Amino acid sequence: RSTIFAHIKLLISKDFYRNLLLKTKSWISEYTILRVIILLFISVYCLLSTVPSFISSDGIAFHLPIVLKIIDDGVMSIPLKGPFTLEPNLSYGYIPVLAELIYSIPILLFKNLISFKVLQISGLFLLIYPIVEFVSKKLKNKLSTLLLSVVLLSCMPLISYSLEGGMVEIFTFVFGILSTLLLVQMIVDDLPPKKIILASAIFVAFAASTKYIGLFYGVLNGLLLIYYFWEQRKSVRHSIKALSWFAVPPILIAGFWYIKNLIYIGNPVFPMLSKTYTEFSDSVYAFVLPLHIWNFPLLPFSLFGQGMTFKLPFAFLTAVYFGGAYLMTIYLLSKKTLGKLEF
Repeated sequence: RSTIFAHIKLLISKDFYRNLLLKTKSWISEYTILRVIILLFISVYCLLSTVPSFISSDGIAFHLPIVLKIIDDGVMSIPLKGPFTLEPNLSYGYIPVLAELIYSIPILLFKNLISFKVLQISGLFLLIYPIVEFVSKKLKNKLSTLLLSVVLLSCMPLISYSLEGGMVEIFTFVFGILSTLLLVQMIVDDLPPKKIILASAIFVAFAASTKYIGLFYGVLNGLLLIYYFWEQRKSVRHSIKALSWFAVPPILIAGFWYIKNLIYIGNPVFPMLSKTYTEFSDSVYAFVLPLHIWNFPLLPFSLFGQGMTFKLPFAFLTAVYFGGAYLMTIYLLSKKTLGKLEF
């Protein structure tokens, strides 16, 4: 909040525009090549986000019809017992649609189908900023944070979720990764846990309200909290009580999407894991590689290789991204001792 207010104050000041060129030159004077690359990435992505035809097939077939129906109806109707159908997507009430509701606001306000893409690409920068900010404070090395910025901006699977109109995963990542970063900072800096755990739980609730995969952040954060309580030598009773409190915000905020399905259908994540709609079940159980531990490092290459890893122009960037992730893992494993942050 304080950062946003500081930015607004800066933008309305006369000196800002007077000194903009000087400040830009000063910023680019150090690590010029990396900073020019960052500016080019951002400029190209902002331009691409305004192209009307740059909309994903999932957006056309699935997410945007939900948005338009909510706008046309003037309400978000929730079919509790009606038939589930995929075309048109009239039974969206079975799935969490917080991101679609977010998209509907600019479309309704500006009477423009493309206006929501401004919000969508903003999710990319909302995600990258706290990650880079966190790392810069921990590493205190400008070069490392600039390199991390380039790595994140060159991650093509992430960029496709940000730029292909109608995709909602970028908001799942924003809320989910923020929830995890909060707990990591709490553990590393030994911060008072009460408010941070509450804030993290609220972000998990928002993530789970956008897409079912948001639930995985609840599992990840639960493991982080177990590690934290173990490190703090908390009793089992205290740990279980704290984990129960962590579950309260997701139940209150996101529980609506899941509890109604559980009551009326018997499946909280319907139509996933449904015997009736096998196309969803098949996709959940469709593993791209045999389930062996030695195939685990190859999974991202195989998974994304079906779409972009081995196709130009993204092959090199994606290969560098995953290669870098594994090299960092090997580096950490080769160290004799691991600190809290590294762990």
